Amino acid sequence: MHIDGGSADASSLGAAVLPGLAAGQTPNRVCILVLGMHRSGTSAVTKSIGALGPTLPKHLFAPDENNPTGYWEPALLNDLNERLLIENGSRWDDWRAFDAGQLPPERMDYFRTQVCSRIHTEYGDAPSFVLKEPRISRFVPMYRDLLQEMGIEVRYALAHRNPYAVIGSLEKRDGLDRRMAALLWLRHELDAERSTRGGKRFFLSYEALLGDHLPVMKRLANALDLHWPDVDEELFGHLSADHQHNLGDIDIPDADPLLREWLDRAYAALRALEDNSGDERAMLELDSIRQLFDGMSSVVGDLFFSEIARRDALFRKLEDKLAIQSDALVVSSVDTDLIGDIRKSQSESLSIISDLLNDVSTLKHQLDENNELLRTVLNSGRDRDRGAMFSAVGRLFGRIRGRAVE
Repeated sequence: MHIDGGSADASSLGAAVLPGLAAGQTPNRVCILVLGMHRSGTSAVTKSIGALGPTLPKHLFAPDENNPTGYWEPALLNDLNERLLIENGSRWDDWRAFDAGQLPPERMDYFRTQVCSRIHTEYGDAPSFVLKEPRISRFVPMYRDLLQEMGIEVRYALAHRNPYAVIGSLEKRDGLDRRMAALLWLRHELDAERSTRGGKRFFLSYEALLGDHLPVMKRLANALDLHWPDVDEELFGHLSADHQHNLGDIDIPDADPLLREWLDRAYAALRALEDNSGDERAMLELDSIRQLFDGMSSVVGDLFFSEIARRDALFRKLEDKLAIQSDALVVSSVDTDLIGDIRKSQSESLSIISDLLNDVSTLKHQLDENNELLRTVLNSGRDRDRGAMFSAVGRLFGRIRGRAVE
């Protein structure tokens, strides 16, 4: 993806963790942390919150065919979060539980420092800002603690979408297996909900936001104590049902019935939390699903991703081997072309030389004839045969004029 808003790399970012709150000090800055699964409307939610006043990040991924109205997430943190996952043996499409604390202390210190520094690079000293990066849904406690250490209060906007629509979208964009996409949806939604309990939070669905956005955004502003400006409809001009291409009408034919049950139960619980973010029955339902899901993930997930890693390594070896063979073929092709050019050049040169030799032979023949005519002229002169002399001189000049014309 192309990044808008300038460039900044790790070398240009400060190394020190930004100062936090002194004991007993009240936070004077606010971060609205947008959480939710990839392809669940988090971009639309983030832009909508930004329209209410909180600052959006400086370095953004440019819109593309997958998200024509923009992603609205900080590119610097996107890159860092992916590296955090990889160093911890995970990846963006991993549906196992993630514990950032498993990293060695020195690497954990590095990532904590970089998160704080990059937040400052993206948002400066903005009194309120909105931060969205779907990977954070899997390690909310790390970001929450760092933001609080920086003297920033964290409030949460949790976006969700019909899981079957998300599955269809991921299948189209990434070619992801529907069962994998279903498990990934569960992981993001379950972890984000669990990690935000006790905080100031608001649940909203992508479908509701597109359907009647003003009432939804007013409720969000009230729940998260955001100022509601004199709203112009144009503030939310990026919201359109035309951008919703997957409506949740797909099936997962190869999925175990238990997986479908988890999806349906979890989605129903999230819908209940839209009306009441503290709905205890809904949270107990999600806890029940999470307990079963985590148990399955700890056994099947480790085996699955270990095998995926093994196959990826094998695939990379094959790619390297093919690249070497391809380079050899390119060199061979270049050599063949060069040899062909040389041979062609040699053939042309030989043709030119042959023509020159023919010309030399012709000239030699003509020179012999001219010498013979000169001898005739001289002999005629000695013999005082003027007629023969003039005739020979005429033939000689005629040859000379003919050669000049050639």
